[in-house]
Amino acid sequence: QHSKCCADGSTCFEKNAYYAQCRPSCSPGVHEDDLPQYRDPWSCTVLSAAPSVTPAPTPAVADPILCSGGPSVWQSCQHSKCCADGSTCFEKNAYYAQCRPSCSPGVHEDDLPQYRDPWSCTVLSAAPSVTPAPTPAVADPILCSGGPSVWQSCQHSKCCA
Repeated sequence: QHSKCCADGSTCFEKNAYYAQCRPSCSPGVHEDDLPQYRDPWSCTVLSAAPSVTPAPTPAVADPILCSGGPSVWQSCQHSKCCADGSTCFEKNAYYAQCRPSCSPGVHEDDLPQYRDPWSCTVLSAAPSVTPAPTPAVADPILCSGGPSVWQSCQHSKCCA
């Protein structure tokens, strides 16, 4: 919230005047994965560009109508390889994939302990509405060493190292 930088290479996106978060990408508007009491719109204003982000790809053929009735955010998309709500289908491993707003390769600490093996984050489908993090122009990871990491507040640092 105060550093405006992210230590893991993600981008600092503003939600509103009071909160920003390190994220791999951001879609303006209400995020359904926010807790109910915090479901107000994100501006997704970039407070800093990431030095090296691999965002979800810009879709070339993705069409939510083709996945009508398919899984939505946080649901398995291992077999459908598409997401009905515009999220992206990211592969964890050969046995599991999930519709997510974004994905960082490696172990996800929010996975249940018995499922904490690394995510490959290979994109199985593209999201039609994801706004990827911009290509960095001025962010310098050395200037933000020790800053917040992905999903942490960067409201004041405005950088992600």
